[in-house]
Amino acid sequence: MARKIFVNYRREDARADARNIRDRLANVFGASNVFMDVDNLQPGQRFDLELAKALAQCDVFLVVIGPRWGALLEERARSMARDYVRDEIAAALSLGITVIPVLIERTPLPPDGSLPPDIRALVMHQKQDVVHERFGRDMAELIEAIKDIRRRLRRPLPWRTLAVASAAVMLLVVAVFIFDVLRPRGPPLVQPPTARPADTKRTPEPAAKKKTEEEAERHRAAKPKAPEDLKRADVDPKASPAANVPDSVKMKGPPPALKAAMALMSSGAVRAARQQLLAMAADGSPDVAWALARSYDPNFLGTIPAADASPDIGEASRWYRAWHAGAVKEGLVDDSVSLERIIRAMRQ
Repeated sequence: MARKIFVNYRREDARADARNIRDRLANVFGASNVFMDVDNLQPGQRFDLELAKALAQCDVFLVVIGPRWGALLEERARSMARDYVRDEIAAALSLGITVIPVLIERTPLPPDGSLPPDIRALVMHQKQDVVHERFGRDMAELIEAIKDIRRRLRRPLPWRTLAVASAAVMLLVVAVFIFDVLRPRGPPLVQPPTARPADTKRTPEPAAKKKTEEEAERHRAAKPKAPEDLKRADVDPKASPAANVPDSVKMKGPPPALKAAMALMSSGAVRAARQQLLAMAADGSPDVAWALARSYDPNFLGTIPAADASPDIGEASRWYRAWHAGAVKEGLVDDSVSLERIIRAMRQ
């Protein structure tokens, strides 16, 4: 089970309070078990990937809300700039992580009607006030709440349930033993093969040669064929996004986490979907790279009503290239597929 505490805050709002909260939690749970961006990110690291990785490892998510938090949220939304604080909250809510709003100096929670749909559930989570005059007592309450949450998450099964399960297993073992002892012993099910007269009219084909030809035939059948439309002409930028997907793209069957991210994206919660996909991208799956590329593709986002994120051709191109490299390596797509034509379709 994940055992990290994620501290989410806005630097323009309550960074000093967030630092004090982080330090007090680190004294109790250990510095390595409390994630705060300024402490855990190293030069050269992709901060979006590292944030997504930390989010996937945490079981408690603190949202530090100061007096300017709501105004800054609205300002980011109006400017259409990427809001990583909002993205992290949306991802934590969608992943089912325990979310605790930490209200600095009794800042009220914003009304749910003023919040974007992907983080509207934040107001349904029980808050914890942290006031300067009561900092020690308020933090003690927060620490005890976190410990209680973890005790409930790892609470063992009641002893009655364990006793019944153990008795069922023992009965099953006894039943199998009795059946094996009492079952009738008959003749062997497999009879020895009888001698077969030699066939002098037909010369059998050498086994090694036949096996080689069968393997060659299977290889020819399994080899993906390059889509002829990409060899002959450019991708039609006016076509629907589905029409621009090469026929030779072979999806291995998305795991449940990838399906959940795609469902979020289809519902318009593109920001939360991106966070989930970035957390899975470390595995190098072509399917995840393809889904991330689509989440930034302007043609694809144009088909999603009320998408809460803007397209980014640069990011889409980067993830399309990651998909192509992984898909060719795994044999999911032929290397003759024109990657540049797929990317060029976004720019037209």
